[in-house]
Amino acid sequence: MIDNKLVQEIIKTRSYNKHKRTSSQSIRDHEQISKRIFNVGVMLDFVTAFFEKKLGSYVTVFSLLEIATKVSIKTKIKLDRLAKRNRTALLCWFAEHWNKVYPHLFQSDETSDDHQFSNPNQDSCDPELSIYIPPESIKLLEVLDISRLLN
Repeated sequence: MIDNKLVQEIIKTRSYNKHKRTSSQSIRDHEQISKRIFNVGVMLDFVTAFFEKKLGSYVTVFSLLEIATKVSIKTKIKLDRLAKRNRTALLCWFAEHWNKVYPHLFQSDETSDDHQFSNPNQDSCDPELSIYIPPESIKLLEVLDISRLLN
């Protein structure tokens, strides 16, 4: 069982965007992103750590969007407007669809150059990155092992 106190501590460490939101669209977008972050919970931290480990220290929205576009075509999962415009919303999209998206991440096909997504400083056969989370375990994600999230 997940310790709620530990989950709350992890969530407190997240940084938040403190821009003034002057337009109604900006306010709506921020509220939708906040709801998505709340709904995916700690899975957002897991997905962020996965991409940072696979692609390097900080993953840009452009590299994530390129991966998400290819994966959404393969899986026929629509990439929403917010995910196309905002890095956090895009990471939430990955977290929301993780079990469908994960098998297609970093697959190389004959027609594309997916090797550009791999981190050149990392071995391609890292067994720690071959993590599949079964659907029934998504809510019971073991967060007690912080090293899985951070390393």
